[in-house]
Amino acid sequence: MDNRDDFGKWKQKSHTDVEDTAGVLGVGVDDADRPEPLDMSPNRDRGEPKVWLGSEGAYAAGRLVGDWYAAEDAEDVTVADLYRANGEEPDPDAGDEIAVMDHEGFDVGDHVTISPAHAVELAQDFETVESEHGEDGVEAYKAMIRDQGFGDHKPGPDEFSEAYAGDYGSKEEWAEQFIDDTFPSDVDSETLERLSYHVDTDRLERDLEIEDPGVDYDDLDEVMEHIERESVESQIIEDNGGEVPDDLDEAVQSKVEEWIADEDHGAIDQHIEPKDYADEAEELVKSWVDNGDIESIKTNLDYESYARDAEMEGSTTFLDKHDGVDGVHVFYN
Repeated sequence: MDNRDDFGKWKQKSHTDVEDTAGVLGVGVDDADRPEPLDMSPNRDRGEPKVWLGSEGAYAAGRLVGDWYAAEDAEDVTVADLYRANGEEPDPDAGDEIAVMDHEGFDVGDHVTISPAHAVELAQDFETVESEHGEDGVEAYKAMIRDQGFGDHKPGPDEFSEAYAGDYGSKEEWAEQFIDDTFPSDVDSETLERLSYHVDTDRLERDLEIEDPGVDYDDLDEVMEHIERESVESQIIEDNGGEVPDDLDEAVQSKVEEWIADEDHGAIDQHIEPKDYADEAEELVKSWVDNGDIESIKTNLDYESYARDAEMEGSTTFLDKHDGVDGVHVFYN
């Protein structure tokens, strides 16, 4: 059945459009032109919006008279249609009020009450969004409605299109793609400085430690550069019965030379001053900023931190996908 006007909009029919009571009850109506109930078989498309329309008059009398219909047909269905779908003749005492007593495929929030008019509006909105953004866009639009609320302040397709930035496997995936797209290879120092705040310094420190070749035990100058002199001095004094050698500096060097000659790397390690990789990482990041090395900054960014700050600043909203599906819908505020 064609439910659109000449401009492609959904026809918003009400029972006042019907000429008389006989029309409301479906008397003389061409059955071939009436909305058909849906086949609710187990293999149906559960994502397609549909409504169970029931007669309020019959419900008040203690009966359930109704059936499932496509959401787009919700305002075209009459009480007579419901009775006929139930294999009965229309009841003149049932009135003409119809209510949505159940629904499927909307996913716009828990315990949401949907009227026939709402059902038609949502069906139209979903189709509009799908034509521009595909099925993923419809799911994102539903998430936006769940987040902002359903009712008079429901976001429309235009508002959705302005805000929707796509679907991503995670917030981190969005951040990486956003930075790649937003920041080219040549950026100003202020931008580099801001990005550098999100460098994963913990990971960088670990990488520096792993890549550090360590001290060359055969190089006296290098060992002396990294040795903790006070630690060696204390051991020399202890080994000397508490007496301080006349030339303590010479004694330290002699002790180190002895360890090197004996290849006693364990003794050397006991007195090596722990390296501060945090300072080294900080200096390295500073050099990237000074040299305009955005690629090194990107490679070492903490994208989770970047996404978290974008969300806290209010510039970006992440909404989890529905029904346990991994990923997020992303919106720019």
